[in-house]
Amino acid sequence: MPGCFSDSAKRIRIDTIEDIRRRLLRIYSEKINLRASRSRKKALVNTYLSKLDKLYEAIASSIGRCARLPPLDAVHPFYREIINIATKQKYEDTVRGCRRAIYIITGIMRDYRKKIAKAEDPKEAKRYIREFIGRTLSILKRKVRGLELLKESIKEVGRSPCIEEDLVKIVVAGMPQVGKSTLIARISSAKPEISPFPFTTKKVIVGHGELDGYRYMAIDTPGILDREISEMNEIELKAVSALKHLSDRVVFMIDPRKSSYYSLDQQMRVLASVENVLGIERGKIYVAINKIDIASREEIHAAIDAVQRHGYDRYVLISAKHGTGVNDLLKRVIGIQIN
Repeated sequence: MPGCFSDSAKRIRIDTIEDIRRRLLRIYSEKINLRASRSRKKALVNTYLSKLDKLYEAIASSIGRCARLPPLDAVHPFYREIINIATKQKYEDTVRGCRRAIYIITGIMRDYRKKIAKAEDPKEAKRYIREFIGRTLSILKRKVRGLELLKESIKEVGRSPCIEEDLVKIVVAGMPQVGKSTLIARISSAKPEISPFPFTTKKVIVGHGELDGYRYMAIDTPGILDREISEMNEIELKAVSALKHLSDRVVFMIDPRKSSYYSLDQQMRVLASVENVLGIERGKIYVAINKIDIASREEIHAAIDAVQRHGYDRYVLISAKHGTGVNDLLKRVIGIQIN
């Protein structure tokens, strides 16, 4: 499955059982014009057979889109997490149910074609059409559960970023108000493609950028890594789990000022949590000590000391607002030799 499953998802329309019911009733209510034939009975049979075919085509079209969805193991792990959360782990069951329903309904349609072909009057043929609709909807309710959740999950994937496998993916993490969004805007300026999408109740910001011919994805994580892992709920943990599938590198941002929203100790604890939760090697985590344009020399040295005490020797002093040190940071993260 191509990495950019989100583009494909934008073109997929999943119908709920209620959507299908309304469509079938609309087809059923359409006025019948008897098709030309040498006998009225033959015209009646042909007309109702055409209506049956139209009903079946509507069902096959709606349920077929569900039945043709790929297995989860063929989907990028990031999209897989989004789908699993939105469908409450019922994606595979729903897709299998659609495939089973199509098989059963196809058999029923063939039976009703035979019955309508033998019908003696319009009332009998019309009754068979009603029976076909009723049995079809009953089968869908019994065999296909979770279409509403599946519909929302596909919409969610369609709103998610396009994952380009050949690009370095940089996750920007840190506590609130440390300058993550400012950095994302700064390093994505070469190709301003910043787009928010909802991940459950959270937001993820994805931008694309380029430096010295190297293209990359930059991913902001507001509201996800801003408290202890032990305090996170199930949804937050799954959101973090999804992000780990995107993190080739992590830039962890620190606000060194004493007037910042969180103390250095708090920020160091979250830094350790990022390493544990994202499951990323310490060598792929780069610390950015931000706001050096407004922090004092004493505050900057205290931040450097805190970072080194916690075993992180990869740090860069930056001002995301003014761009100071940002190119050096990017070069280190991407692996470009610094002159």
